[in-house]
Amino acid sequence: MAEPLEAYWMALGKFVHRYALIEATLFQVFRISAGLSEDKTKAVFSGLRVRDAVSGIKRIHEATGEQISPWLQKAFSRIGEVTTIRDRLLHDGFELVGQEMIVSNWHKTLPRAAQVNSYTIADLDALEADCCTIVACLNVHWIESKMPKKMASMLMRERELANAQWRYKFRQKSK
Repeated sequence: MAEPLEAYWMALGKFVHRYALIEATLFQVFRISAGLSEDKTKAVFSGLRVRDAVSGIKRIHEATGEQISPWLQKAFSRIGEVTTIRDRLLHDGFELVGQEMIVSNWHKTLPRAAQVNSYTIADLDALEADCCTIVACLNVHWIESKMPKKMASMLMRERELANAQWRYKFRQKSK
């Protein structure tokens, strides 16, 4: 592999790995919000997608009259956009052009609906950092709502991560 391509694969792999942590953590937050055992949640909701988990958690809070914590609000404000980029990268593929990863769905849609997006290694690194912040927000919500005293040291560390500013700057969609 050529050097620039290796760097892209590394950045993409780190981003996808961190995104998988969002999926796993969000599944646990969903389970806790629903008040289900881990076994029952796995039996009924295996394969639950991120957007569906977020929607389910919001509906559970609405049904119970419980406010969504600021930590969940922060995580939810970013999850959709990060998921869209992750989906583009994994389902549309890319071509490396100079210092940019060009991602397009032109090969599977009509020309009028085709989208072209570009991402740099710095973008992927920022998205990975945002994934870490999202996971920390989910963890803080989980720890604060279920076991604040038992996990005080983890709570302090996760709060520090959860308070990080978003690093990836979303751009307007290009066509």
